[in-house]
Amino acid sequence: MGIAVVDGASAASEATGIPRQTVQGWMETPEFGELRQRTREAATDELWAIVQKGFRRVGELLTGTDDLQKTAIATAIVTDKMLLLRGEATSRYESRDVTLDLDDHERELLNDAIRGELARRADASPAPDGVGVPAQAGADTASR
Repeated sequence: MGIAVVDGASAASEATGIPRQTVQGWMETPEFGELRQRTREAATDELWAIVQKGFRRVGELLTGTDDLQKTAIATAIVTDKMLLLRGEATSRYESRDVTLDLDDHERELLNDAIRGELARRADASPAPDGVGVPAQAGADTASR
């Protein structure tokens, strides 16, 4: 079962001489569930040890190189993997409404600038049928 969990049913069959269909059947039966889980945990522990060795080796190599690009790339990869393992964000997206901090006068100026730009664009190239500059765009916003 350990070979099957780590390398697949075919590899387990080749290594043990047990038919692949038998190994696959064992993998699916509830009786072997605990064994599968223990084997999976053992494999995970083994792989974790390899990951730790790799991280240590990268650290050793970083101290021995003057290549800034390789150092930056290796550090970025290790950081990304560390954050993934911790369950932390590996990227960030932010959206902010810049008009929230504007006072009424600033909002009115912004509305006027937007209306002016829309009018300028409308004059520069005629809009297709049914599309035009809204006459009251943001009018109620400015009065709040």
